[in-house]
Amino acid sequence: MANDFSRDSRCKALWRFEDGALTADSKGTNTLTAVATPVTDVADFQEGGACVDIEHYDYDYFTIVNANLDAGFPLKSGDTSKKFTWCCWIKQESQPANAYFLGKYNVNSKRSFSLATYSNVLQILWGYNSGDSVDSFSTGISIANGEWYHVAVVVDGIAKTISVRVYRVLNDTVYTYSSNRANELNVSDADFRIGARAGDTEYRYDGKVDEVVIFDDLLTDDEIDQIRQGTFGTGLIHRCRDLFRSRRYRFRTAAVSSGDVMPY
Repeated sequence: MANDFSRDSRCKALWRFEDGALTADSKGTNTLTAVATPVTDVADFQEGGACVDIEHYDYDYFTIVNANLDAGFPLKSGDTSKKFTWCCWIKQESQPANAYFLGKYNVNSKRSFSLATYSNVLQILWGYNSGDSVDSFSTGISIANGEWYHVAVVVDGIAKTISVRVYRVLNDTVYTYSSNRANELNVSDADFRIGARAGDTEYRYDGKVDEVVIFDDLLTDDEIDQIRQGTFGTGLIHRCRDLFRSRRYRFRTAAVSSGDVMPY
């Protein structure tokens, strides 16, 4: 079974890293640019028929400039809600120093938000002060080399809250972290990157990545688990919810009996 994000308007990007479509966004038009030679792996993946293998020492990564991000993409310059959920699968092959694997973050005074591993522990980079400063903090969640993990972060940058949910395949265990931060999250025009951070050529990731999905909303634990299980958007409840969210239908209690649904 596979996730179905097609009817969910909150989903703003989906990179599945399928063979022959390595840079394609299956949801929007956020086409990535591949730097160096990241390649698909059709033997070891978590979703679909392939993942991408990013080699640190080959300087592999993906990028998309801020201006090319779709309208409504979280943390694109001009974003005032600063609410988002990011989910992805990772399998780190080695631990280079401070490996950044997903973020919209430029060290040249354009810091916004990024995920990284520091010494095999999941690290959060939270930019503030117009991008000049960073709140860098550990989740305490270990990321072992050679293992698959599903990583999800739910952020409200204005309320200054973050929750992290990490699933380790090897022992079928979920690890969580949450906190309140001191500063409102910064939004900048930094590039969005997978496998590296912007502003320098250091601190690149080494390993596999699969099914990166971006939402402009705060997903629940149940929704995150459904994404990880490959059942998101496939059930009747999801379809009914998406139907009402699209505002194609509404209740007209003044004209019909309670519980009837009429076209909008």
